[in-house]
Amino acid sequence: QNVELNKVQDKVSVSQGNLLDGVNEQADIVVANILAEVIMRFTDDVAKVVKPGGYFIASGIIQTKKQDVKEAIIASGFTVEETILMEDWVAIIAKRND
Repeated sequence: QNVELNKVQDKVSVSQGNLLDGVNEQADIVVANILAEVIMRFTDDVAKVVKPGGYFIASGIIQTKKQDVKEAIIASGFTVEETILMEDWVAIIAKRND
């Protein structure tokens, strides 16, 4: 509904799945707003589907898990470009290394 309300249905496709299971093509960007523990478990999978130079935005991270998530993202071949803090929540924007 949100895609239609914003009139971007010709540019955005939305599907429901189990994380990245069944994703066979590469994407310019992957966004995950889930628990830090889940993000840390699938950073390698994200690196497989994000194009070189593409982005991974991870959010929904509590402050105490920020460093652990950053380390997992970096270990999977990303460079953290920005960390955004809002109250007790953290979002990390990372770029896949070429």
